[in-house]
Amino acid sequence: MRLWLCGSRRCWARGVQLPEGWEWATDAETADVIFYCGKGTPPPDAPQGGAGLWWLEVNEAPSGVSWQQVLEALGSDGLVKFTLRMRRGKEERQRLLAVSGLRNRSLPNAWRVYRWKRRRALEVALKWAAQAGTEAWWAQAQPGSSPIRTAARPRPALWLKGLHQALATAPRRLFASPPLHWQLILAPWRNGQVLWQEMQRITPPADRFWADPCLVEWKGERLVFVEEKVYAQGKGRIALLRLDAEGRVIEHTVVLERPFHLSYPLVFEAEGEWWMVPESAQAGRVDLYRALDFPYHWRCERTLLEGDFVDATPVQFNGRWWLFCARRDGSGAALEELWLFSAEQLNGPWRPHRANPLWMDIRQARPAGRLFRWNGEWIRPAQDSALRYGHAVRLQRVLEWTEEVYREETREVLLPAPPFQAMHTFSVAGEWVMLDGC
Repeated sequence: MRLWLCGSRRCWARGVQLPEGWEWATDAETADVIFYCGKGTPPPDAPQGGAGLWWLEVNEAPSGVSWQQVLEALGSDGLVKFTLRMRRGKEERQRLLAVSGLRNRSLPNAWRVYRWKRRRALEVALKWAAQAGTEAWWAQAQPGSSPIRTAARPRPALWLKGLHQALATAPRRLFASPPLHWQLILAPWRNGQVLWQEMQRITPPADRFWADPCLVEWKGERLVFVEEKVYAQGKGRIALLRLDAEGRVIEHTVVLERPFHLSYPLVFEAEGEWWMVPESAQAGRVDLYRALDFPYHWRCERTLLEGDFVDATPVQFNGRWWLFCARRDGSGAALEELWLFSAEQLNGPWRPHRANPLWMDIRQARPAGRLFRWNGEWIRPAQDSALRYGHAVRLQRVLEWTEEVYREETREVLLPAPPFQAMHTFSVAGEWVMLDGC
């Protein structure tokens, strides 16, 4: 397929890396798709390629990147929604591509992320369209009925609020922020619901936090593997907590420590043995550990993936192994892109899913715990960081899952129970669920 750029602001789109299946057209007449980069909405008489005219919108406004749009996003909910609009003849359709977060960023950083994400959204849209075919891509899109506001519409109140939000992050560069004190929450899990009224708090010593719990039932006992970060050491390690029948910690042991940061211990049983995949993005890889003496001693068996992948979550389904993980994108964030890999065996080799990235959405991309079955359906816990990092957990119901297609929808959004302000891990084992709260 051939792409042609038109409009007065083509410079940003010229930096897009065309995915497989696309090439630049030599002129508008030979283009399958004409992408409009002008200021505002394309006029009704704008030229259209064989597959139509496309353009990007940002928060229901034309995507002519401006400081006003960045300030408006910072001043409202901090979210930036990138939508692809398509026109064929007089009919218009739209597809939401990405939801990015700018909250708690300085203004220069927000500006950089905003511009990078716009280019990334276009690249992924081109990839998805090439895989589906332009006709199927058009047919799957929603009617373009949402109102489009003028980019120049003044919103001074939001701009001032956004400027205040951005300036408020400046002191963090000069003064150390107080550490986030994560602790654990144990609650009954019955009929697909968390019984918050019966929850128990498990509080770590004051010099450290416990987060990313993975709850395991073993020989009638409840074991919890957690990220333990001692503030004075500055990096995480994996600790084991053994709970009694009342949910009290009766044993605390460090079971895995490396020169680099470890977190998010995903522990599971397969092939008659116990395995662990901890998050080790600081080392630039995803490693698989096998228990030599469960649950205390572990040995690294092999590296599953090389790269900047976070919170890898393996699961076995339909005769294959699957690995969900978040990928750190060009903005430096690991909250917005969900990637999926699969292999015939746990040791690999692992190959990327055809639809990667599955999500570009800060509300539901990053994994929040192992997948589990409920009422015959797969549920994938996901972090919702729209308001702040690790604010809430979304339980995503899997709708379609093959080597070619993956689709899911939000079943429920779990907000942190008072007095917690954030909650970003969800681990079910039997009739109990373990979460973390900040």
